[in-house]
Amino acid sequence: MITDTRGIVLRQVKTIGGRRMISLFTEQYGKIGAGVTVSERGKSRNAAAMSPFAYGNYELYISHGRFHLNKGQVIKNFYRIGADVDRYMAAAYGLELCDKLLEEEVPAKDLFELTVEFLSTMEERKSRYGTILLAYKIKLLACLGALPVLDRCACCGKPGKHLMFSIPEGGLVCEDCLAGMAQDGTDALLYKVDFVILDILDHILKNALSSLQKAALDEGLESQINTIIDRFITYHLDPGDLKAGSVRIEQTEV
Repeated sequence: MITDTRGIVLRQVKTIGGRRMISLFTEQYGKIGAGVTVSERGKSRNAAAMSPFAYGNYELYISHGRFHLNKGQVIKNFYRIGADVDRYMAAAYGLELCDKLLEEEVPAKDLFELTVEFLSTMEERKSRYGTILLAYKIKLLACLGALPVLDRCACCGKPGKHLMFSIPEGGLVCEDCLAGMAQDGTDALLYKVDFVILDILDHILKNALSSLQKAALDEGLESQINTIIDRFITYHLDPGDLKAGSVRIEQTEV
């Protein structure tokens, strides 16, 4: 069967016999691994559509549950992301996290559109890229149905904006539940938050990522929220080691 779908290239890996595997986040099928046969003699006209960060229309051949990428046509390549190393690393980190957390062949249209918006917003950003990356991580969790509990106690369900965040419990905890946790020795994974942090999280969740284009969080607050969100992701979703934060992904030619 041959089909067309929009997609975002998350990762490209060389294999044997002149083939490469593309981790492609598609609108129709979710994340898939698609094989593509390439010539090492010069550039293919599909090269731009096969590179990481590429957003395009892709023709797929599906046989016996396997995907082969026949051809691609770029909608947008986000080349300007690579003009700044810090911006590139932030964008690469976001795509790698998306790649690690997505299940294979599970459609996630909201997250797909969010990721296109993330790349567009990041490309236009001039500085302080961490604010956009943080917002993407929070919205990514919401799209996956894995957002921390922020409007009530994660233990007993008592409503309100409580001011302690428990990583193991997955969200805010009230004073009564907090007293029991201290006795259990779980306080090492507790973080004190305040109404400013809760308001920031609420604002991010209620507004489009593109609306944050010119926003920049206080560096101290951004660092504090990042620590909580990253620990939450590691504890509950276990993405493994993320290399994009420190290693620049090679833009290979197909």
